[in-house]
Order: sequence, then C-alpha cells, then structure tokens
Amino acid sequence: MKLFFVLLFSFLTCHLFAGEIIKSKIKMNGEEHLWTAYIEENWIKIMDIEDHMIFDTQREKVTILDPEKKIFAQAEIREFNELFTSLQRTALENAKRYGTPEEKQKIEKMVDALMAKTQTYEESLKFQATKEKAEIMGHKCKAYQVIENGYVIEIVWKTDELHASGIYKSAKALASITPVKTYETSELYLQFLKDGTILKTNDLIDETVTTIESYIQTKIPASVFFVPDGFSQVSLLEYFQNSEN
Repeated sequence: MKLFFVLLFSFLTCHLFAGEIIKSKIKMNGEEHLWTAYIEENWIKIMDIEDHMIFDTQREKVTILDPEKKIFAQAEIREFNELFTSLQRTALENAKRYGTPEEKQKIEKMVDALMAKTQTYEESLKFQATKEKAEIMGHKCKAYQVIENGYVIEIVWKTDELHASGIYKSAKALASITPVKTYETSELYLQFLKDGTILKTNDLIDETVTTIESYIQTKIPASVFFVPDGFSQVSLLEYFQNSEN
C-alpha cells in the first residue's frame, strides 16, 4: 500500500466526481469494531476505533488524529515510516527485556505472526478460486484462497458485480504507511484487489475477519478531510508518545 496510482475503472466514467464511503466491521481477538473510509479524488480519510488518518495522496502526506485527546500530527509518508519503524523496534526490545512472562509470550507470538506474513516472494503468491460462494451486501461472491509458499494464509470473498475503487485506494494508502512489507502490501496482491471488489477477508495469520457492510457513492464535502476545530497540533514523536500513555 504506497506509491498511489490513479485508477481508471471504466465504470467511473459515469461517476467521475463521485466520492465513496465504505463502512466495514472488523472482528479480532474476540472483539468487534467499525472502520470507515471516505474517498474523494486524491483525499482519503480512514476512521478506526482509536485513530483517524487523512491521506493527501497527491502530496504523499498523512495526518493522524486522536479524537479522544484532540491532538493531531502531520508528516510526509517517508517520515511517518521511519519514525514508526524506530519506535516499534524499541517497544519490542523493551517488552522482551522488561516484560512479564505473559507479555513476552504475547510479543513472541506477534513477532512469529509478523515473520510469517513477511516471508513474501512475489512469484510464490497465488490466488486460488474455491467452490465456496456467499452473498454479501446483495452481491454474489466467490471465495479465493490466498496462498504463499504453499500455505493458505487468507480467504477472501470477491464479487465481479461491484467495482469499488475506494477499497483499492484505501489499501494502497494503508500500505504506504506500513513499514514492514507483507503480502498485503505487494503489488501482486493489490492488483488482485483491482479485479472486482473484495467484500470480506479472513486473515488466518492475524485471526482477523473484515466484512464490508456498506458502500455508497456520493459527493463528500471537503470539510470531511479537514482537521476539526479544537484539535492541537503536536510533533509526530509527541503524538506516538501520547498514544502510549
């Protein structure tokens, strides 16, 4: 998810200036939370349970907001990646050194899962259709196995009845701020997203199920992509430090 390309889906010729709103439900570790994305031209806003992120894909900049603490930080994608990678490495080292046995075990499990996802070789990534079918949001979907190095690492349900370019754009944007490159950030995987629309994923490594629950095409006001009044700007480092407290 990075380098941002302009998508030219044929169906968009009738909706050239239409924005997209995508709402998803994510199930992870026995918990559920909602994820919403707003896409309008070169702007993308992603609202998660903790942070909100605004991408300016033309300038390759990202704004991250904490709605609870009412703070925000802005940075170039490159700067975001470098700092996040450094802080992540330090956090892992401290957890291994000072953590409780339970915390150390949790860290080891997380690292093992991450390593499994980073063993990516473009030529080994395959998408195999199965006989399983489902109907999601009124669209007929076919299930595919995502296979890497002979292992099934994810199940995705894709439809040919809907071409939601915003889902692909959101994936590209998130890939751009992911310092550790996994199969999900590879161009081969992202290309698979462009052919039709994936409405559900079951990540077998992270044990995370994501389902698209709503997709709307509409004009989105520019104000959606502004930092709301009442927020204080901090440096990117201060933002991450505040997030830990």
